[in-house]
Formats: sequence, C-alpha cells, structure tokens
Amino acid sequence: VDHRAAPLEVLEKDPVLFWQECLKGFTCPILFTGTDENFTVRLQALRSGGSNYFTKPLDMIKLAASIAQLIKTKDSQSERVVIVEDDVELAQHLQCVLEEAGMVVTTFNKAEPLFE
Repeated sequence: VDHRAAPLEVLEKDPVLFWQECLKGFTCPILFTGTDENFTVRLQALRSGGSNYFTKPLDMIKLAASIAQLIKTKDSQSERVVIVEDDVELAQHLQCVLEEAGMVVTTFNKAEPLFE
C-alpha cells in the first residue's frame, strides 16, 4: 500500500486511523511503500498495521526477502515461483532477484509448457 494513496485532508488529519479503518478486514501482512524516508512515516505505517515500510524506488531484493520472512514457517521449504516472460533479460533479472531472496525459480518464455 502506498501510504500517500488517500485524500490529502485525510492524511493530514489522522493517517493512522484512516489506514487502520481501510485495512481492518485484511488478515495478510500489510507492506507500506512511499517516497518518504523519515521516522514519522515509518512509525505511522507500523501503527497503521503494516509489517514493514519500503521506500521508492523499491529494492526488490529487500522486498522479496521481507515477504519470504513474513510467510515462511520454521519447517517450510523454499518458496517456488514460476515466471512466464518473453523478455529473456527481464526474466533472468527477476529470477536472480528472487533466488537471492531464497526462492526456487523456474522461467518460461511462453505459457504453453505450463499446460502440458
């Protein structure tokens, strides 16, 4: 969730209450993003129910590692990811980032093999 994705008057008044209300039905971990790097914004994200706050541009390795840590149980195996991407360089980059976060990645340049 981008912490600035709300009307300005709401964010100026009480952003924590706003986000708590918006996110109260979610049972999954909440990750906030934004361009601000200050302590107040990070604290508001945590008080709003967020598990973490990431500054933009996003560091995909840190983001993937955080997600892996949030969903990993003590005895679980590494996460497995399938990437279907016809841009070979992009697929290799994504694979590298996710593998550095401890995930097992398989890539395909077209979807047809997935149906076999």
